[in-house]
Amino acid sequence: TGLVINAPEIREPMGLFGHVSNGVIRNVVIESCDINALDSAGAVAGKVIVSNDKNEAYVADCYATGKIKGSSFLGGIAGSSSKVMRCGFSGDVIGEQDTLFEQTSYGVGGVAGDAVLVENCFARGNVSGYRYAGGVVGQGRRVFDSYFIGALEGVETVGGVVGSCAV
Repeated sequence: TGLVINAPEIREPMGLFGHVSNGVIRNVVIESCDINALDSAGAVAGKVIVSNDKNEAYVADCYATGKIKGSSFLGGIAGSSSKVMRCGFSGDVIGEQDTLFEQTSYGVGGVAGDAVLVENCFARGNVSGYRYAGGVVGQGRRVFDSYFIGALEGVETVGGVVGSCAV
């Protein structure tokens, strides 16, 4: 409860877990988070990756409320993750112009900013970003049985569930 991170000039993954490689995060609940980061930020994890074909890395069965603010790869649950399953976020995910590196915001989603697989997830609240903004995921490859309820704002490649879907 009350996770606060204020690091808008540090280019490192931010969240309860910053960077997770070949790990599984399950059954985490975070209430009233307030995260202000540069990129790769989410309440539960900033970045969750698989380093080789023999391992798994994902976020599952998590819920968070609050506000995530930054520039790129922002999500209510995870900034960037290989998989996000059965998770929900209620609150605001706000992508803003990166004044430090002078780039527009991209990859902003209610659950994940960027993910290979998003399944059985939801987001409620407000999502805003310049490019690749989505109610559930900003940039996704496979999205199943997920929904968004709220307000979505963006300029390029914006979608109610997925901003950009690449196969």
